Amino acid sequence: MAEPITIIVNGHWSEWSFWDACSTDCDMTVETRSRSCTNPAPKHGGDSCFGSEQEVRNCTSEAICPGSWSAWVPWSACNPSIGDCGDGAKSRTRTCDNPAPRNGGDSCNGQDRDSLNCRVPCGRKTNATLNCRVPCGDVIKHESE
Repeated sequence: MAEPITIIVNGHWSEWSFWDACSTDCDMTVETRSRSCTNPAPKHGGDSCFGSEQEVRNCTSEAICPGSWSAWVPWSACNPSIGDCGDGAKSRTRTCDNPAPRNGGDSCNGQDRDSLNCRVPCGRKTNATLNCRVPCGDVIKHESE
């Protein structure tokens, strides 16, 4: 009886699938399509398919996407309104770029700047208070000698 013949079969790609539909939601910015190495699949040590199983491209739909705020930056130091000590304010900012509005989407609601009243004490001798010449409670701090 003759020995069976083993035929080596190299793999070939199937047809590409249809492109996935782009979503109207702003988070999806790409679409994909795929194919498989099954036309035929490799057998008996045959070569697998060469190339990628998936293609990706940017969506062409123009979803209207609103902006969203970035995180607040850290608070600034307290800045007295006069001199180096006393009552003042500190501030922080944020930007409407997380993401920025696209295709006519609304800008972020609210303020991009926030501030709080604060006070720099005048009673301690520190670099910030040595030159303080403004009223600090009941005393006026003068430059130390």
